[in-house]
Amino acid sequence: EAKELADYKACIKRRAAGEPVAYITGIRGFYEDEFAVGKGVLIPRPDTETLVEEALSGLAGKDGKQGGAERKTVLELGVGSGAIVVSLAKAAPEHDYFACDISMAALKTASKNSARITPGKVRFFGGSWFEAVKLSSFFDLIVSNPPYISSDEMRDLQPEIREFEPMTALDGGPDGLDAYRLIISQAVDYLVPGGSLLLEIGYDQKAGVQALAEAVSGYESASFIRDLAGHDRVAKIIKKH
Repeated sequence: EAKELADYKACIKRRAAGEPVAYITGIRGFYEDEFAVGKGVLIPRPDTETLVEEALSGLAGKDGKQGGAERKTVLELGVGSGAIVVSLAKAAPEHDYFACDISMAALKTASKNSARITPGKVRFFGGSWFEAVKLSSFFDLIVSNPPYISSDEMRDLQPEIREFEPMTALDGGPDGLDAYRLIISQAVDYLVPGGSLLLEIGYDQKAGVQALAEAVSGYESASFIRDLAGHDRVAKIIKKH
C-alpha cells in the first residue's frame, strides 16, 4: 500500500508538471490496439488513423477486403512508436513490412510494440529517411507521418507538447515542409511503377505538398484524403507506371 500511494503521488506530481498522461501510464490507444510510448517517442494521435485506413485500402484485394491480395512490400519512414506500421501488419499480415527511424528510442519502442502485437512481421532499421535504404524501385507503398509543424507554430504549442514530446518529430522547419521536400523528391526512386506514397499532412498544407509532388516528373497524380473533422489529412502521391 505504501508503494501504491507513493506511485500515485508521483503520478499526480508528474501530471501537475504538465507531463502527458500517455507518458505517465506508458500506454496510448491507437486504431485497434494499445501501444507502449515513452519519452523520446511521439505520442500517436487519432488523426493518424486516417493514414492507416487509406493505406489498408490500397493494400486490399480487388474485392476491397484484406487477405488474398497480391503480396506487397511496405516501408514506413519515421516509425516512432510503430503505431502505423504495426496496425497495418496486424490488419493485413500477408504483406512484407519494413520501418526505419533515426531515433534509437523510437526503434526500441516500435520493436517492443511489434513483438507484442505482430511478432516477426516488421523489420526495423536505423537511419534518417532514405539514407539506410538501398536505392531500388522496391516498395509498393511508402507511408510516413513526418514533422510538419512550422517553426513559428512550434513556439505556440501547448506546454505539455513543447516541453515533453520529441521536437525532431514535430518541427518541420520554417514552413513545416522540410521533410516533405526530401521525402517527395526521393520516394519516386524507391517506389515500383504505380506505387503509392502516403503522407500525413497539416490541415493547411495541401497546396504546398501538391506543388512539391507536381515538381517531380516521375509522379502521375496527387490527391488528398480528409479526416473526420473535414481537414485535408493525407496526401496520396502515385508514381507513373
